Amino acid sequence: MVDRLKHLLAPPTFENEEDNRIAGILNVSLLTLFAASTVLTLAQMILFGEGLSPSMMAMVAALFVIAVCYGLLRRGHLRMSSFVILLMMVVIVFVILTVGFGVHDPTILM
Repeated sequence: MVDRLKHLLAPPTFENEEDNRIAGILNVSLLTLFAASTVLTLAQMILFGEGLSPSMMAMVAALFVIAVCYGLLRRGHLRMSSFVILLMMVVIVFVILTVGFGVHDPTILM
């Protein structure tokens, strides 16, 4: 069980050293984003209990996109995963700033 978890969380390996370096950075970034988004979403649900606010829906969408990008990374699509995660960050920040509570929204911390 522990070996499967280590294998799942380890970055994929490629023949090219540059791709290995990119995969390592993307792996850490995506896992960190997933953990931070999960904690932030749960904290917002527990502390505010306001149901599904626009910023909460944006965070749930971000969790889904991060999981999709991790799947792309595991299949070897490094450039696509990088592009999608950057695009998602811009869109999520835009949505939170326009529809949520602006810069005072707790999810802007992500």
